[in-house]
Amino acid sequence: MSYPSTLPQHDSDRGARRARIDATVESMPYDYDRFDGIALATAVPKTDHPHASWFATIAEVLVKIAMNAEKVQKKLSRLHPSHPHNSELMTIIQSAERGGMHALFDELAALAEGGKELGRADSFADFEALFASVALPNRAGTFKDDLVFARMRVAGPNPMMLKRIDRLPDNFAVTPGHVETAMSVYQRRGIDVSGGNLAKALAEGRAFLVDYAALDGAATGVWNGFPKFLYAPLALFMTVGIDRKLVPIAIQCSQVPGPDAPVFTPADGVKWSMAKTSAHVADGCLHQAVSHLARTHLVLEAVLLASRRNLADHHPIARLLEPHFEGTLYINDAADTKLMGPGGGVDAVLAAPIALSRKVAEGGVRAWSFTGSMLKADLASRGVDDTDALPDYPYRDDAYLVQGAIHEWVESFVRTYYKDGTAVREDVELQAMFTELGAQSGGRLADVPVLENVSDVVNALTHIIFTASAQHAVVNFAQEQEMSYAPAYPLSGYAKAPTSAPASEQDWFAMLPPLGIAHYQSTLGVMLGSVRHTVLGQYPHGLFHSFAEDPRLAPYLNAFKSRLEGIEELIRLRNQSREPYVFLLPSLIPQSINI
Repeated sequence: MSYPSTLPQHDSDRGARRARIDATVESMPYDYDRFDGIALATAVPKTDHPHASWFATIAEVLVKIAMNAEKVQKKLSRLHPSHPHNSELMTIIQSAERGGMHALFDELAALAEGGKELGRADSFADFEALFASVALPNRAGTFKDDLVFARMRVAGPNPMMLKRIDRLPDNFAVTPGHVETAMSVYQRRGIDVSGGNLAKALAEGRAFLVDYAALDGAATGVWNGFPKFLYAPLALFMTVGIDRKLVPIAIQCSQVPGPDAPVFTPADGVKWSMAKTSAHVADGCLHQAVSHLARTHLVLEAVLLASRRNLADHHPIARLLEPHFEGTLYINDAADTKLMGPGGGVDAVLAAPIALSRKVAEGGVRAWSFTGSMLKADLASRGVDDTDALPDYPYRDDAYLVQGAIHEWVESFVRTYYKDGTAVREDVELQAMFTELGAQSGGRLADVPVLENVSDVVNALTHIIFTASAQHAVVNFAQEQEMSYAPAYPLSGYAKAPTSAPASEQDWFAMLPPLGIAHYQSTLGVMLGSVRHTVLGQYPHGLFHSFAEDPRLAPYLNAFKSRLEGIEELIRLRNQSREPYVFLLPSLIPQSINI
């Protein structure tokens, strides 16, 4: 039975309303054991299983993967006969279509197992052969470029690591001489390096650091007899020239400087390439466990539970949020039981053993601040909100646009139902939701705001919807374009980082994934990074989703859609004068975390 959207203080039958909420609470308890101490659901209700349209989208991608795998098989089987035969590949695809994501992750693991004896690549052509009918990502042709390496920090899969600094860390042995060497290299390449002085850059806020200290001393795993390596580098960047171009200056591959961990610059040839690889491996591990899994998938599951356990299904805020929860419980369960399980995809491709990856994810949730992770607060805390010091930051600039549109829509929606702070404080269900979200017996999220006025509600809901839609789009869909070509963004190292000893290109290749695991990484990247289901702002109809019952909302929703269309045009215009950044194009942002 459908009810008009009503706040609890205005409901004529509060008893029945409360009874329905109590029934939901009983059926949806928290589970703190799946990820140690993290609030998750105990099961996936039938109503949270995907719609047929979602499975249709998955099937389209499976066909693409199957066609590519068949052709790759023909190439790779020449290297080793253990690679699956065509008939086996079709069985894999058919099984996955019947069993959904759980079966798919199992079968993708089997595909990786089939190629595990393929050994090392001898050239980049070997890696390119993994893209037989699936398009080879553009990044395969550009990843060696130092400016591309810098741009990955502001427009790559994990553009939330860069921080502005006014002094170098004590354990980072960069000297003014290293900076001068880097500037000489860039000047010979025709890059304007004016302002390329370390002291000047530090003083003017043009020096930036990426520090992977969180991975220092982390255990590593083994894949098919190949020991894995994980690095904890520090990387220095500066903006130089009239146009304030971001350039990489120096990388130290360990937290402890010394002969085994010298500082490398762009003048160091293959050792510099190896140092950049160490940074990509570290970035990829934190991307997958923290930025992606922990800070979109897992935190949103806690929000979903708190919402359903406290808001009546006809509460207007429940109806606003439900489309942004679609598919989240299902995909999280599949990832937990299959992708994040022993021997699953994460265990195969990441450097750390799966137990450690899960611990890193758990720490990522515990360290996540509800208010501190809001877009403006996060950018300010990292010192990267200054557009003069860092003018080219596509993630920041496009995210501001999308977040602004969501905020405008949410504010119009919320003010339709709440006239003032009194109405907010009298809404016992909304207050209970946010109290539970931060409680030890509830969602266990940090810094959950207290809702005193309408603006508090608008800001909190904007952040939830932005995280479920745009933020997840940023960290998820880069997996196809930026991460599927393993040499450009390997998720594990397979040899030690460079030292002061001589190194050759073959030493660099030794750091890169074996072909079998590179194939698995490319398949996962294409699978997870190309399934788009629903579009931001395109709300479906139904019990939870219909706004048609309240004609006051129609003009606001139309304005939201119109603003998103304008943002689409603006981002496409921006992309004409920069390397295209597409992950925040509104037409490519799903409503929810459903893959």
